[in-house]
Amino acid sequence: MFALNWRRVSSLTIMFLAALLTYTGIVLWIAPAGRYALWTEWRFLGFTKDETTYIHLTSSFAFILMGWLHTWYNWRTIMAYFSNRAK
Repeated sequence: MFALNWRRVSSLTIMFLAALLTYTGIVLWIAPAGRYALWTEWRFLGFTKDETTYIHLTSSFAFILMGWLHTWYNWRTIMAYFSNRAK
């Protein structure tokens, strides 16, 4: 049977979320300020500024959660790296 490797899943998910956060961050930086985006019904690739903000916030929380999971699964590797660097 196929066994799910959570180390791999967490790493790939973090990579995907980092790309998504970069994209939405750039879009929010380019977006018009204040209510002007609402008044003009500003959209980028079909998403309004508010929708892009919600995507950015949700993916930020998922990024933090997956970062904790990634750290949990790689704790021994991280500690081994620091112990080798101290020598």
